[in-house]
Amino acid sequence: MNIQRLLLGALLALTLPTYAQQAPKQFVLKGHATNFKSDFFEAGLSGMFDFSIKGIPVDGKGNFSVTYPLHEIQDFAFILDDSMFRTFVEPGDTLTLTWDDTRINASMVLKANRPYRQQEIDLMQQLNNSLYAYRDAIQGLYKNDVRDSAAAAVINAQYNKDLKIIAAAPLTRNSKKFFVDKYYQYLEPLKSRASLQKFRLEASPELLANEQLVRYILRPDAYQFPDEYALMHSSEYRGFLDNYIRFEYAMKNGGAYNDDRYKSPGFIPFNPIARNYHNAMAAFDVLSIRDWAVTKILMGAYMHEPFDKVDVVYQQFLKEALVPAYRDSLVAFRTKMLKLKPGAKAPVFTLKDDKGKAVSLSDFKGKLVYVDFWGVYCGPCIADIESSAVKIHERYKEKPVVFLTICIDAKPDKWKETLAKYKLDGVNLFAPDGVRTPVVTTYGIAGIPHYLLIDENGIILDNNAPRYSELLRDNNNMLDQALSKKKPRTN
Repeated sequence: MNIQRLLLGALLALTLPTYAQQAPKQFVLKGHATNFKSDFFEAGLSGMFDFSIKGIPVDGKGNFSVTYPLHEIQDFAFILDDSMFRTFVEPGDTLTLTWDDTRINASMVLKANRPYRQQEIDLMQQLNNSLYAYRDAIQGLYKNDVRDSAAAAVINAQYNKDLKIIAAAPLTRNSKKFFVDKYYQYLEPLKSRASLQKFRLEASPELLANEQLVRYILRPDAYQFPDEYALMHSSEYRGFLDNYIRFEYAMKNGGAYNDDRYKSPGFIPFNPIARNYHNAMAAFDVLSIRDWAVTKILMGAYMHEPFDKVDVVYQQFLKEALVPAYRDSLVAFRTKMLKLKPGAKAPVFTLKDDKGKAVSLSDFKGKLVYVDFWGVYCGPCIADIESSAVKIHERYKEKPVVFLTICIDAKPDKWKETLAKYKLDGVNLFAPDGVRTPVVTTYGIAGIPHYLLIDENGIILDNNAPRYSELLRDNNNMLDQALSKKKPRTN
């Protein structure tokens, strides 16, 4: 990953086995697909701040081979049809993947070039199979509105099932990663569905009695202590850390920022970006984790909050950041986002609509364009469309406003079926390469739904526009203000 705090790289080099120091800084994925009708499939590799997805080209005979640069252990996933298979990779890996596309789950085989790595990949496959039970269990908690104590019991039971699968496998040099990943995978639903203050994620006495395992199993309060190993090796930990700072480790005075008191002269307007920044700066005494957390917070804020508000905090952090790699990553990210800030010219794109006609953003000069990046399999996207999209379209049908949707996650047939199901009119476009489609990467879409508002001259008014339901609730929303030539609100 080549992103480390000062001196951390030297310290890690002293602790890693000699083979890892000599291994090539890359891994190879190659293989063969039978009965495969496409010319690519998608695979994703975790980074310190994102999960990048790229297409793997497949030739006419079903063969493929691709080399990835790699600096540390990174989580890796490949997507076949609608199924995702997760594992992790390390420098020196050569993985051989084969499958029959007519029976993917029954035929998929992944082979490694080293025996201990094959053991780890086989274990990951067992945990992938367990993942379905995990998803069913967690979804059942929300669907049935299970009380907190019962939810915590369900989460702990499933956590221990996975720990027993790991415990039954041979210990390897990366065993620690399995235990770290599982702890933070299950800690997230425990945090959101129950409470970390009331309930704990605990391994069973049987597992804790195993002298070989006890040094790997994380203690119930492990999340309260900064963990540099987890930061560098586990995307599950990084995801938890980001959410914990933004949603859990919150100052008490930020909870009622919509209260009228905060509009009076004696109160400072609530700024969630500044709050998260100061929380992270205060929470961590480990330099690498502190600077990573702030960098991640500001990257997310640039994608979802008013640019100028983020910039105030950004300038402050540049004075205090001490890990050059993280600071440089943030500077580069901000440079990219400058092209999308309000007042910038909207990048032009051309995609095909549901009738197969090529449609360009430039076709709508003279009209406001409200852009909705969405997905067929995105729950919040569908909820907003179902509850509010048709009503918003009706409200502005006589106005010079174009509602333009871009679907980024489905196959054409499923996309068209969904358009018909929800009676979604307007201009409906399809991103043929999913998240790899240039319009998605150019606009920096890191999550959906995501909305933009572009004025009649092709200038970005808001790169984080309100969603349909928010527009519907506001009788003087951003569309109304833009139509009346008033400057849209930025708060």
